Amino acid sequence: MNAVQTSARLAAVVAIALGLALSTAIEAQAFKRQSTVTGPGNRSVTNEATTTRTPGGYSRSATTTGPNNNAVNRTSQGQWDPATKTWNNTTTYTGPQGNSADVNRSTTVTK
Repeated sequence: MNAVQTSARLAAVVAIALGLALSTAIEAQAFKRQSTVTGPGNRSVTNEATTTRTPGGYSRSATTTGPNNNAVNRTSQGQWDPATKTWNNTTTYTGPQGNSADVNRSTTVTK
């Protein structure tokens, strides 16, 4: 194997490794946010949310905490189906006493 062939092989290996690293990094992106709002009587509400990009969609988890440490949790997942051109979303809300509700939505693109 001559120097040109060796360089070409090395460049190909580096390109493949870089492509794999970048595609993995894109799928694993997570966005975190925290905010606090203070209102009358110095009462505050805090929201903490993490959204993670998944192949073709996302997953999200958020907690909103109010006065007396009462918290509401929300988890959701969304997925795009290119075959049917439909966006599917499932969200679960859980209140401070453990009561929960599920909301399922589907939106189809017709154009």
